[in-house]
Amino acid sequence: MQTKHYEQDYMVAMFKRRKELYFNRFPDMQHICAKANLTLCVERLRKTHPKHCEWYPRSWVLGSKEEIESFKEAFVPGKSYILKPDGGLQGMGISIVMDWAQ
Repeated sequence: MQTKHYEQDYMVAMFKRRKELYFNRFPDMQHICAKANLTLCVERLRKTHPKHCEWYPRSWVLGSKEEIESFKEAFVPGKSYILKPDGGLQGMGISIVMDWAQ
């Protein structure tokens, strides 16, 4: 992911005007922080550095048969699981399940 040319020009111009200025902006951040993409990145990192991922609950992106099988194996009846759609926001589409049939 690259910064767009006009974004680079804007950032450079602002830094020249105000030396104390900090940017809280990463280009294309919406792609990195989408629920499914973030989960895929954290779960990949968890395989090699589990201590660094303790802050993020164990998660699955149920987009393939392999992921669904992995989730079925880890599923514990009676335990709560939060299902979130990737494109949802403000709690829309979230459901909590405790039974595989749900």
